[in-house]
Amino acid sequence: MYLQSEQRLGDSGLGLCVVPKKVEIKKLVCTDADMAAIGAEMGKGRALVIREVRTAIEDAATHAVRLIERAESQLKKPRATGQAGDAMRERFRDAFGRNPEFVPDFRPAGQTWDIGAVVRERLRCAAKIMSEGDIEFVAWGPGSCPFGRWAGRPWAIVQAGRYRMCLGQTFWEAAGHADFAGMATTILHECLHIYFDTIRHRLERWAFNTAACYERYVLVCNGIPVPDDVGDPCPSKTPGAPVAVKRGPARNFGIGFLGDLSDDFKGGQAVGEDDAKHLLTILAGKSPYQPYLARAMKNHAATVPKRFLRVVTSVNTQVPKHLRHLFTSSGGRMTGGTIDRWTRTIYVVEAPGLREATRLEYALHECVHLFAHPHAPTPKTCPAPCIGTFQHEFGTGFGEGLTQVITEDIMREQNISRFSDRPYQDFSTIMREVIKVFGLDAMARAYFFGDVKSLRTSMEVRWGTNWHAVAGHTTAGDRKRALASIKQLEDAHKQRIEDLIRQSPKGDFPAPSSRVRSMA
Repeated sequence: MYLQSEQRLGDSGLGLCVVPKKVEIKKLVCTDADMAAIGAEMGKGRALVIREVRTAIEDAATHAVRLIERAESQLKKPRATGQAGDAMRERFRDAFGRNPEFVPDFRPAGQTWDIGAVVRERLRCAAKIMSEGDIEFVAWGPGSCPFGRWAGRPWAIVQAGRYRMCLGQTFWEAAGHADFAGMATTILHECLHIYFDTIRHRLERWAFNTAACYERYVLVCNGIPVPDDVGDPCPSKTPGAPVAVKRGPARNFGIGFLGDLSDDFKGGQAVGEDDAKHLLTILAGKSPYQPYLARAMKNHAATVPKRFLRVVTSVNTQVPKHLRHLFTSSGGRMTGGTIDRWTRTIYVVEAPGLREATRLEYALHECVHLFAHPHAPTPKTCPAPCIGTFQHEFGTGFGEGLTQVITEDIMREQNISRFSDRPYQDFSTIMREVIKVFGLDAMARAYFFGDVKSLRTSMEVRWGTNWHAVAGHTTAGDRKRALASIKQLEDAHKQRIEDLIRQSPKGDFPAPSSRVRSMA
């Protein structure tokens, strides 16, 4: 489409914008004089080479695409409910003044889209054009873009009606200060305006036709303060909204003075009790397990208390008695967290080096446990120790290993880097091999919905009762023996298949006898 006015919202085309997996800059204008000017602006003391220029722009565009992915993935159906859904809808209303389920009265009969689907498609289209090489990047606008006002040292300028972006002095000044978020938000800002060709930094008939409101939504979804450049043309639609970043004379970084994106999404960053709602947002976001998590969270997120993350300093006084024995020490390590399924509460101890906080990766791991089957049990339906159905059936090694695999895959898809301390490395390595054999769908259904019977049947058909040996080695932390057992069992399965093929009839089936023909 793509949906430049209200009248076009009913057009077909939702879902056509497929975002490439890798950003590629195919059109780059950069002369020798431009590279010298960029080097001076960055304080390098030398001219840049073309590879450095291209890499800087590609990295900024890649960060911009990640920002969009974190925002648009929350609008994918089925959408989150409970606390995660409330937080998502609050962010959407802040930018657009409506819930994503809003349907305008001019939607044609027989169509099923809502405004959240439209916003998601527009964001994906913007990410698509910045990823697949459609945009011509002019590296040094003051030297190679005759249009525009460069005396004010803008971040970038786009030319009306053209897929061309001219980068300005402040963009490269930010590059010299390693202000990666500023560079990323500049690319995001200008690509949205290129995509919304008719929109020029002003409010039009409604927020859904305002590029700045899309940018506001993306920034709020990523926890980035909203700068004046966005807040002025698209003010918040809800009370108590994030305050815009004000630009003083000593801060000549405008929209870019927002901090380092790479520091905002690390698995080792501190997470406290007040950050719990953000954990649910991440959990409901993009990942291979999103369809399963969405279903689990839709049905049961409402049962999670508002303060479901508890960071404790004393296990003996702050953790329920029936859970205290789980915080044990072994091999120089102490169990750092567990969940109370009866109350839907996570208990974690302070992570080493932090006060009243744990690490993001640890907290996400426990959140995944929280939505494993059974959901919201009672002491009667799940007596102590109430553990997940999957872990109860297949053992601690399989349970913790699959939980960590899911955690890692969520982090990878949402560009959250891993933390250096990896206590479940052996378990997760084994479980990735198990997933290769039995498939993600079977594992996820057993984990989130309790369909362990189907998975166990598949294991026994393929491996016989020897799957118990794999599970036992995994729980014991013996990665070498577990992997060797999997290989041995798979080799035996392959040999059985080959024997069946070898023993089956060769060539055409025999011609039927006269008696069979007469019966026919």
